[in-house]
Amino acid sequence: MRLEQELERRHHSFPLDAALHYERFVIDGENYLQILLPLRTGAGKLAGYLEGVYHIDAQTLSDIRGQVYHTLMLVMLVLFQGNKLGFSVPVVFRGKAQCAGNGCSLVKHCNAAAEHHRDA
Repeated sequence: MRLEQELERRHHSFPLDAALHYERFVIDGENYLQILLPLRTGAGKLAGYLEGVYHIDAQTLSDIRGQVYHTLMLVMLVLFQGNKLGFSVPVVFRGKAQCAGNGCSLVKHCNAAAEHHRDA
């Protein structure tokens, strides 16, 4: 019942950009993911949307965090070893807030960072 009330409070209009939209929220300590997925015809034309709510149980959340942690450690190890061998790799950390609304893409940002380092 509390979930239904929260979803009613979070009522939204359908987006005009036909992209995947999602929002994570917490109710009574439980994590939920609300998803709005565009559905397309065989010709690629927008046919409608599929909206759903997924309950993320504690074990799944713990598993995801563990996998992210191990992946980050592996990436850091590879970057460290590459740096020891003389391969310089620029690492850029950008938050969602920094990218919101400005068409930011990681590829564009990395290309700009590489250009900056090339000019330095």
